[in-house]
Formats: sequence, structure tokens, C-alpha cells
Amino acid sequence: MALQQRLSLSHKMSQRLVLTPAMQQAIKLLPLTTLELADVINQEMVENPMLEEIPEDEPTGPTPETDGDGSDGSAGAEAEFDAELTEGTAGEAPALEAGLESPVDLSPKEQTGLQDSDIDKLFENVMDETGVRNMAQSDPDSEYSIENRLSTTIDLRDHLLAQLRHDAAPGRVRDIGEGIIQNLDDDGYLRTHDPACELNDHTSCGRIVPTTLDEVCAAMGLDPEACRADAERGLDLVQTFDPAGVGARDLRECLLIQLRFFGFGDTPAVTIVESHMRALEMRDVAGLVRALQKPEVDVLDWLDLIESLDPRPGSTLSAKPPSYVVPDVMIYKKDGVFVVELNDDSLPRLRISSSYRKFLSAGSTADDEAKTYVRDKMRSALFLIKSVDQRQRTLYKVADSILKRQEAFFESGVSALKPMVLRDVADDISMHESTVSRIVQNKHAHTPQGVLPLKYFFHSGLKGDSGEAVSSVAIKEKIRNLIDAETPGKPLSDAQIGQILSYQGTTIARRTVAKYREEMRIPSSSERKGRPR
Repeated sequence: MALQQRLSLSHKMSQRLVLTPAMQQAIKLLPLTTLELADVINQEMVENPMLEEIPEDEPTGPTPETDGDGSDGSAGAEAEFDAELTEGTAGEAPALEAGLESPVDLSPKEQTGLQDSDIDKLFENVMDETGVRNMAQSDPDSEYSIENRLSTTIDLRDHLLAQLRHDAAPGRVRDIGEGIIQNLDDDGYLRTHDPACELNDHTSCGRIVPTTLDEVCAAMGLDPEACRADAERGLDLVQTFDPAGVGARDLRECLLIQLRFFGFGDTPAVTIVESHMRALEMRDVAGLVRALQKPEVDVLDWLDLIESLDPRPGSTLSAKPPSYVVPDVMIYKKDGVFVVELNDDSLPRLRISSSYRKFLSAGSTADDEAKTYVRDKMRSALFLIKSVDQRQRTLYKVADSILKRQEAFFESGVSALKPMVLRDVADDISMHESTVSRIVQNKHAHTPQGVLPLKYFFHSGLKGDSGEAVSSVAIKEKIRNLIDAETPGKPLSDAQIGQILSYQGTTIARRTVAKYREEMRIPSSSERKGRPR
């Protein structure tokens, strides 16, 4: 029997989550810091003529021209926003609706109305090219600003290339030397990090992929076989540059370069680095004394010399400028009670321009295209204002929930920190767990215990002997304190630390102690033995 294909129409009812433009914008604003949010608002104010900033000395509130409830020519757009925001059936929709139970005050102060609704006059200030150019020249963030031309920062590669240009090496050797410099990482090593490593930091990842000279030549379009000798000369040349140690392919070579650079190339320190690297890492003084057949005093002097070298010679010139954290939330004690306050001083207070509102509601003779443009910009402005208000309400609720659960921490410190996960806060404020996860991203709180990321408060815990849960952060702090107080010659093993914690009321396995110690980047007991504090 032959199969036949037919086209037909049918009705089917189904539920699905649809992210409307308003919801998408609200989601995008959640993970932004206060400074990033201020940049978004300022950019939107530049692009959207409907938005204007309320002066700091001007209070907000209903005015006679808005009938006390903010209703005017934008009421239709505002109602359309509310309808679009509350669409959806599950997932993020209930979470994003939370915090919008009271309307945002969008009513402006009374201003002079439009005397003429001519569309050209309405937009002449907005489209003034001269004004835009003047603003660009006075903007400190503009590339034309004189403040941005006062100084430049020289990084590691610029520093090395300047030395290469003053060298009298042959042309191809100098070209390969430039290729080697371009392949150095920020620490000054000729290597790359394993792409499988999540953290771009070799100190925490440990997986290093050396960059060979053949790869450097191939990247420059040269035959590796034909230019190998010149590549070796180019590498030797780069390794003579300042800072000493750059161009090395591993830590051993880096230390050897520095020892020779500073005039210690004929000392036993070179032998220690070349042949006894493991004993050097363990600071096995007794083993080095036996291997070198030298007095212990001399061995200690050579170890001190090696430890004074820089294992990351390029970091001094590759250091990134400091990034200053501006707290998004303030938690402090007022009249004996902890309170939460949002740090929104840098956020502009927004409102819809009354001139454009009147333009829509006055029955203007402007063409339909102009009205459509103004109406679309009005809707976009309302989306932004209410999304910002919703983001602020959500952030306050999350911070207030954290305060209620961690009040003992703000009073007493890390020892009083309680385990808490995202679901605890989500259930407390009746929001979705993913919304809480987004709002705590990149946010910091200024507390009596210092400036802390909001993610700091979310962690697992262990049950103590008393039955109460103990925070993993508090346990890590106890482990750190025990290691700081140990005798240098007799460091505590992970099993001994676990026994001490058990005596203090927290039963913990040895492997859990090892896990927490490694997360804090603390060496093992064998590696800590004999190391100076």
C-alpha cells in the first residue's frame, strides 16, 4: 500500500514559555553591577530622546498634569508594557513579575508645554550635530579627550621589542626574536596554557603546553628545518633582555637564566636548580647537604639566593591596572539593628519627557511616521524604567534575605557563617532560583566584615556533632588557622587536622581536609616542612 502525503490545518493548545522583549531586557539587567547598569542607562539616554534625568534637587511625585497617578499620553504604552511583562506561563515569568506590585513613579514636574508641534522643531535639539561634537570633545571617555592622551602604559612586549630594535643581530634572527616575544605569556614564559583548563592561570591550573621554536617559525611562515639555528640564536638573544628570566620555557630555565644574569653562574646554586629541583621544591636541606657534600650553612645561603629570584619575571610589566570594586549593597547597623541599603547614588533617576508625552496626547498634525517613532521610543523608555526598578527591587529582596539568614555573621565574623544555597533565598522571596543566581553575579556588599561578593554567602556545609550545620567557609578558616599556628619543622598532616577538628565538634574526613586545603592553595605537610614563614 503506497503512502500518501497530505497538507492539513489543525488546532492544538499547548503551553510554552515566551520571553517577550520586556522580559529579555529585565533578564539582561539582572547580572549587571551598579556601574555597568549606569553605563547602560546613560547610553540609552543618549539614544532615546524620550528619557531624561530627574535633577537631584527635584523630588518625584504626582503632579496636577498627571491626575495624581501618572496617567497621560503614555498610559497606553505603560499598560502595554505591563501586559507584555506578565506574559508567560512558567520558568522565569513568575520570578520576573515579583517586585512590581507598586507602580513606578514616572510623573514629571510641571514644565512649559509645546507651543508648536512641528516635528522639525521638536527634534532640532536632538539632531544638532554641533552639540554632539562638543559633547564628544568634553566627554572624558572619548578618544578625543585630552585626559586620555596624557600618558601611555608600556607592557612587557613593548619593553622587549624596544630592546630588540637596538640590538645589532642579523635580520632574520631579529625577526624570529620578535616572533618569540609575541608568543610570550604575561609571566614572560614561552608557553601557552592548556585550552582545557578553565582558569587562565598556570598557578591554579598547572597544565602548561610549551611553545616550541618550530611552532614560532611555522607561525611566521618560515621553514622550521631551515631556520632552527636562527631560532636558537633569537631565543638566546631574547633571554638576555631585561627583566632577567624572560623567554624561559619552564621554571628551571627561568631560574638558571636569572642566576647567570646576576653573576652566579658558577655557584652550586646552578647545580641545585639543574639536578635537584625536587629537593629544592621540598626545601629538603638534609638531602641537598648529602647530595652536594657541602656544609648546611652554605646550602641554606644558596637556597635563600634561589628563593630571592622572581619565578614570574614578566608579571611586573604585565600587571593589569587595579580594578576597584564599588559595592552594590550596603549592610550596616543603624540604631542597634542591621539594615540593607542599595548603593544607587551613581544611577540616574529617569522619567519620560513631558514634551514628548504632550506631543502624543495633543493631537499633533505630525505625520504618522513621526508619531510611530515617538511611540516606539516611549515604549522602549518605559521598558527600561520598569526593568531597572524591578532589578533594584529584586536585589534588595535578595540582600535582605541574606541579612536575615546571616545576621550572626555580620555581628561575629566567619565563625558564625551558616550554610546557605540559592534555593533557600529563592524560596524565601518567592522567586525562581535562576533569578537569584543572576542577581548575585558580580555584585558586592559593604558589610561590617568587609566588602564581600554576594556569592560568598552561598556555600555548602557539614553537620557538626551537635546536629547543627557548619559552613564550609568556617571550616576552611579553622584549617587555615591551624596551619598558621603549626610548628614549621613539624607541620600538621591532613589526618591530624581532621582529628583536631573532630575534637572541636566537627567530624570531617581526611580527604575533605585535603580538598579544602587545596582549594585554599595551601601546600601539603611534606611541602610545608622546613619552609620559612
